[in-house]
Amino acid sequence: MATLPAQFSMSSSSPLAQSGYQPVALENSAGAAEWQVVGEESQILAALLRPGQSIMTEPGGMLSTSSAIEPDLDMGGVGLACQRSCCAGESCCRTHFRNGTQGVLHLTVSPAWPAKIVPLHMDLHPEGFFLSRGACMAGIGSNQEFGVTLAPSCMVAFCACQGPCITTFKGSGDAFINASGTVLQRRLKEGETVVVDTDALVAWEKTVKISVKTVGSCAMWCFGGSGMFNTELTGPGLIVINTMGLNRARTAYRKAITG
Repeated sequence: MATLPAQFSMSSSSPLAQSGYQPVALENSAGAAEWQVVGEESQILAALLRPGQSIMTEPGGMLSTSSAIEPDLDMGGVGLACQRSCCAGESCCRTHFRNGTQGVLHLTVSPAWPAKIVPLHMDLHPEGFFLSRGACMAGIGSNQEFGVTLAPSCMVAFCACQGPCITTFKGSGDAFINASGTVLQRRLKEGETVVVDTDALVAWEKTVKISVKTVGSCAMWCFGGSGMFNTELTGPGLIVINTMGLNRARTAYRKAITG
């Protein structure tokens, strides 16, 4: 009987597991706030807020809430608000919903576009995350802040589709980001490198280095369907990718509408 090459041999682990990726788990938080992700494709976040707790969301994210929940709005400073709005493609404002009562109140939040909700347990990632445009959604915890920082290079800014400024998130508790299609995560080891499509990247830990890599020959640039550059990520740290990012979703919706 012929022996299959090692890369085609049957193994007790799946091809996905051998690639280093795994589906994003939507388990409930073990922290102070209790939450649940509900739905299949276009999901919602259902949260229970205990006395004194609050949730920060992107404007327009609230779907349903207890009548006693106290809504509020801030910009986190005019300078930061302008940077988020003009440079990072995010809203200049952030909404906060606080439980000022002595009981437990509910709040449900939905993404700004038909998307899945990916939880990030920030206590496990003290350095924080970089987020692609449109990924911000909500946060439950303390000292949480959505900010912006300059892209590490012009190549990353304009060839990795990140723009001159990249959204950052840091704090404790749980953060929630938008993604669509099939969502995968991978923890890169020190010095480990992976190449992903520029539209696939959703979030990457601040310990991960981002750069770009050319896509083969001129023929590949013109006819390969991936453009001239892919995104290269080097560990250590966690990365999150998806199959239907915001740019791809916009293109698909536009084609469906215009034919």
